[in-house]
Amino acid sequence: PIVQLIEYSRPASPFGAVNAGPLTITATFNKDLVAGPSIAISGGAADGSNDRTNLAMTASSSPRKWTFTYLPGILPNDDGTFTVSVSGGKDSAGNSNSTAAAPGNQFVIDTTPPSVSLLALSRPVSPLSKVRSGPLTFTATFNETIVVAPRISISGGSTSASVNDVSSAAMFPTTDPKVWQYPHTIGAGDDGTFTVGIANGQDTGSNAN
Repeated sequence: PIVQLIEYSRPASPFGAVNAGPLTITATFNKDLVAGPSIAISGGAADGSNDRTNLAMTASSSPRKWTFTYLPGILPNDDGTFTVSVSGGKDSAGNSNSTAAAPGNQFVIDTTPPSVSLLALSRPVSPLSKVRSGPLTFTATFNETIVVAPRISISGGSTSASVNDVSSAAMFPTTDPKVWQYPHTIGAGDDGTFTVGIANGQDTGSNAN
């Protein structure tokens, strides 16, 4: 027998990596098996907490599909690319499955949240140190690719006005997937110091900053 395909319960588009939590791996064979295969998983960091060695897979409703579920789930601190191998499955003639690399035999674990490495404003320009009314663009640069838009919040200024406050507005992508922007217009009558927060931008593993 031959493993035709290895599939994973996660991730779903637009994500390309698996973060901490449940994960089920399914191996599909080209013929029925009468003796179940074992699975081995290796890779990632030296921590090794997501590696598995020759654990029995579980039969599904089809004798050609066998599954393995991570218990207690994917753990943090062991990120990277992992390779899956399936062996020991036997058909009705007693032939063991080929251990050649199967389509889908690698997956990526990413349990590390992204972070904002730089927040830049289009104004003021030296020697000015304050921003007057008019357009103002906020640019957030992350340490890795972001696939779900981060949200920006701006608060402060006058206690009697909130014209320049922003509550959890979606930022906009640029040609660089690490760089996101938000165009804002500064209005009059709401002067003072403002605090900017960037949250909920998700990386390819669906980890939020």
